[in-house]
Parts: sequence; C-alpha cells; structure tokens
Amino acid sequence: TAAPDTEQVEYEKTVKGLIVSSENKPIPGAVIKVIDATTGTVANIEGNFWLDLEKFNEETVTLKISMIDYESTEIMVNTKKLPKDLGKITLKKEAK
Repeated sequence: TAAPDTEQVEYEKTVKGLIVSSENKPIPGAVIKVIDATTGTVANIEGNFWLDLEKFNEETVTLKISMIDYESTEIMVNTKKLPKDLGKITLKKEAK
C-alpha cells in the first residue's frame, strides 16, 4: 500500500547549514549534535551538513556545533518551521 501524503511532509523535518571558519573557509568534520539526544551528524568535505529532526516532538531543539581547536556554538531550531536552512555558521578559533 502507498504511504499517505502526510508522511512525505514529515520527512521534510530537516535542517541544513554550512560550517565555516572566521576566514570563511569550510570546516569539514565539524560535529553537529542535538543537545540531550543521540542525534547528530558531521559536516562533509565542503562544510555542509543535513540533519533529520523528524523524531523530535519538542517545539524547539538546540544544536551544538563543535570542532577541535574551535569554540563551540549553540543554535536553537524551531521544529515546527522545518525544513530550514541555517545558512553559514561561523566557528571562531579557540584562544590558545
């Protein structure tokens, strides 16, 4: 049996973005994780990421973006307004 159209919409609960350094260079391997959950992903070689938030029923989830030698950042995402492109997310180098 064919799945109802509503399931197609549910699948669109994704968030994406581009992780870059202060010099506007991609940061491949940056870790994007939903705080208090096991859901996460890693930025690809161009610094892009996609994350499926379908299983979250909360209205908002917080993503923590981190990479070795960079300061972590947190971004709140409204799960009722997906799919969403977060655009460029800049990570600052950690002060040594």
